[in-house]
Amino acid sequence: MEFFLRKGTLGFFSDAFRLLESYMVCKQKGVKLYLNSSEWTFGHTLGWSDYFTSMAEKTEGPPLPEISIDGEEIRQFTVAQYKQSIKQLFIFQPHLLEKARALQIELGLDRFVAVFIRRGDKLLGESLFIPVQFYAQLALSKDPTAIFVQTDDYRAFLEFKDIIHSINTTIRVITTCPETKFGMFFTPLDITKGRSFSYEHNNTRYVYSQNLQYLSTNLPQKPLMDYTNAEMREHVEEMLVGIIICQSADFIVLDHMSNVSRFIHFSHPKGKVAILAIEDMGIQIKEGVCLVKRYDYTEDKLIRNPRHHSIYNDYI
Repeated sequence: MEFFLRKGTLGFFSDAFRLLESYMVCKQKGVKLYLNSSEWTFGHTLGWSDYFTSMAEKTEGPPLPEISIDGEEIRQFTVAQYKQSIKQLFIFQPHLLEKARALQIELGLDRFVAVFIRRGDKLLGESLFIPVQFYAQLALSKDPTAIFVQTDDYRAFLEFKDIIHSINTTIRVITTCPETKFGMFFTPLDITKGRSFSYEHNNTRYVYSQNLQYLSTNLPQKPLMDYTNAEMREHVEEMLVGIIICQSADFIVLDHMSNVSRFIHFSHPKGKVAILAIEDMGIQIKEGVCLVKRYDYTEDKLIRNPRHHSIYNDYI
């Protein structure tokens, strides 16, 4: 069986989770899975092998039947099965592991809390805007001496750092996010294509548009679709090295509104005890209206695919 990673508008981990599900279906059936990533948007030289050592590439011979994961091939697997398969499929290239290890030593990150904040095109309609103060509140609950912030928006880092230092100036707040990165966008930002979120409370319908209000302040920047191979390598490696560092944190603060955060949750070696979830806080986004969690991700829970488990539209 064959799976294609193609050029397109899917994000890095949206593609990766589709591949993961195909991998699990083939493993269940006892069928060999081959990968063709020669046209993958995020590759810079080899494709999948630019970043991972797993999966055999099929570059010669007639094409094999392509797996469909949007029809009857869909299977449900337990959270534990997903976690195990992630370990088998997402094996980082040694140079990424070495880079992360060296950077962690350089930054003096031994025992620390990590925070993941995703902005960018997710705010066009897939994710709610969550104020930085909630990430800071969870991070501070563990009384850290150092906090590593993995984000695609340097403004979020600066705001987070200001909040932490307004409470405790001795805590080191660190990021590898470039100062010129203000949220990642696959295509040029177009606010008119975004949407606000509506909800009903006490028989009144409200609109929550803080995500679009935030995007309206964005500075122009180059979209991913226009990146050169060198720029793509720099972008993806910065993200993956940051994720590797997050995986070594004692605790990781995140929401579950992006594929990247769900990957970090499922791949963290310490498991669920290391996860400090924004959804567990009962965030009040408007008076009387709170963000609540939909999934608890217990080990024996059957789920379809982590990339389908967004929690952005659940309110009480």
